[in-house]
Amino acid sequence: MSIFRWKLRYSVLALLCMCLFYLMIGSRRNTGAPLKEICPDFSHQISQHSRSNKDKSASESHENTSTKCAPLRPIKFLKTADATVVDGTYMTETDDERELATFLMQPWSLSEPRHNCKEKMDLARWSMVLMVKSSAKHRDRRDVIRQTWGSWRLVDVIRLEVVFLLGTTKDPNLRDSLEEESSHHGDILQMDMEDSAETVPEKVLAGMQWASSNLTHDWIYSSVDDDMVVHVENLVEYMKTLLVPEDTNVNIRPCYEQLPIVCVYSYQANDSPNRNPFSKWYISYGKMSDSYWPKHCRGGMYLMSVKMTGRIFQISRRTPYLYLDDVWITGYMRRKLNEGDCNIMVWVNFHKVYVLYSRLVFIGF
Repeated sequence: MSIFRWKLRYSVLALLCMCLFYLMIGSRRNTGAPLKEICPDFSHQISQHSRSNKDKSASESHENTSTKCAPLRPIKFLKTADATVVDGTYMTETDDERELATFLMQPWSLSEPRHNCKEKMDLARWSMVLMVKSSAKHRDRRDVIRQTWGSWRLVDVIRLEVVFLLGTTKDPNLRDSLEEESSHHGDILQMDMEDSAETVPEKVLAGMQWASSNLTHDWIYSSVDDDMVVHVENLVEYMKTLLVPEDTNVNIRPCYEQLPIVCVYSYQANDSPNRNPFSKWYISYGKMSDSYWPKHCRGGMYLMSVKMTGRIFQISRRTPYLYLDDVWITGYMRRKLNEGDCNIMVWVNFHKVYVLYSRLVFIGF
């Protein structure tokens, strides 16, 4: 027990140290608002962005940009579709469709923000929801994220929202704490399923179900682990290089739904199944006989359009269950979209700066 407590304390201390370093770096940059300024002043950017009739209300403008879009500029470093055949158990379809997830708590902060950014958010160029995989007992991690990179709401006219994915707990005190946490922050999406390592894929898919049902196609979906530290400004800057219309003279938004899956941490082109029977990642030849998994993203962080999120979620309902959520979602189910491997790409600006006990990494340097 003493060793476990020591590791837990070290993990929390590591997360705090990394976030402190993040704060120090952010304070030295002069490319945006300070970290604590949740709603930066970007009125000059809004005037450049809003080309529609100034008399229209913010809600009308947002609705218009949600329904019409301009094709994206081709992404130069995307290869043509890979003709490699992906076969096996996880490419077949089940006879029965998996049931929809049931939600015990839902995030209200996206529709009822408790800050003074509401009017400016309606004029955002695009929005991203960062679905953070967490667990009921990880309150410390969630609070650190809320106080650091998760506190950013607007960056260069881009809206960012953090939602924490949780399962259930049998601890009555922890249940009460979660209800208070959800009531106060409004950023928890809790599914009616056990909170364990084995249910992570189902939890992720439940988040995809919620996002595709509640968000419009001008949103970007991102899956993130709760031991990640995201450099928000660099993330937004890189995404802006991808979300560029082919015709820059058009007055409507780019078609964000054309965005492929972007592997931030990290792209796996030739990853082999673990054949060690003593490993928790063990995969038998009976379940997977091929030498390599399909190309996929590791689960630390990846992103895609909300439209693709919905397509993958629907496919998942008839796809045999694999407990390796990253391989299952961004590998097999992505390949079942019948687009080869032209719908997945590596984030070229990713660098792993520092790694500590709990696999903490910086995204975006």
